[in-house]
Amino acid sequence: MSGATSVERIRLLQTRRARDQTGTFYADGVRFLVAAVDAGAPIEAVVVAPRLLKSAVGQMLARRLRMRGVREIRVGADELERLSPSREPQGVGIVVRQRWESLATVAAAHAACWLAIEEVRSPGNLGTLLRTTEAVGASGLVALSRSVDPFDPGAIRATMGALFTRRFARGSPAELSAWARRHEVVVVGASADAAIDYRQVSYARPVVLVLGGERKGMSPAARRACDVVVRIPMVGRTDSLNLAVAGSVLLYEVWSQRHPPGGLT
Repeated sequence: MSGATSVERIRLLQTRRARDQTGTFYADGVRFLVAAVDAGAPIEAVVVAPRLLKSAVGQMLARRLRMRGVREIRVGADELERLSPSREPQGVGIVVRQRWESLATVAAAHAACWLAIEEVRSPGNLGTLLRTTEAVGASGLVALSRSVDPFDPGAIRATMGALFTRRFARGSPAELSAWARRHEVVVVGASADAAIDYRQVSYARPVVLVLGGERKGMSPAARRACDVVVRIPMVGRTDSLNLAVAGSVLLYEVWSQRHPPGGLT
């Protein structure tokens, strides 16, 4: 495979079709390289533009990957700039294999907290939520439909590297319900029309937080999978919250209940 062909194939990973066909994604920058190596992510190739790669850490990690047998693709500055979403590319990017689990095979840990999403229109919202799941020590993401793509370039950028520590599972709302019953996991959905304040629910047990789409909210199938549906109170004229904000509020309520003031931080 020629270098030019390789670069073109990597560029195509900006599209969902190419990511699905290859089972890989592309992440750009030293921060993502460091995060991927630290997490033991399955890196398939490292792309290096020597003239742009000024970071000593980036140079060292790229060299270490090459010594491990990871394919290195050397490109010119112009070629890397065409691959990079950044205005100031740092001279390195990585092609990484996606890691998905079947929900049926996932074990529910004692302190599990999963975020389940049906649909997301803004990749940035999804990436922000993944970053928050890492911040609160949550387990990862359950994608309730094929439309949820954590490996979209916009989502990847918003994770700031948290992507590589997350677990990803797929399953339908019905499969989520069956899995939760089998493992004694409580499923908590969020909806603006719910009667129960989100703070009235105990999150001491293993929990899945379910979010619907930004516009339509949870589908009837997702509601049926929930043990309880809660709302986040709002005053004034605002009647809805950004998806990433709403999810983060719920995730931090789980954290707050499990880590009271004066306890572990």
